[in-house]
Amino acid sequence: MLWHNSSFDKENWNGWKDVFENTMKYLYKNNAFGTSGEKIISMLENKKQR
Repeated sequence: MLWHNSSFDKENWNGWKDVFENTMKYLYKNNAFGTSGEKIISMLENKKQR
């Protein structure tokens, strides 16, 4: 998930702060895996080499 800080601009993105907070709570409660894109690529490359 990629969330740009411009999404919190109340004038153009009213209500999206709540969406972000609810999404983060859901992910936390469901033990979501979070990492960088770089780490995901590294993990996939390592898996291919096995």
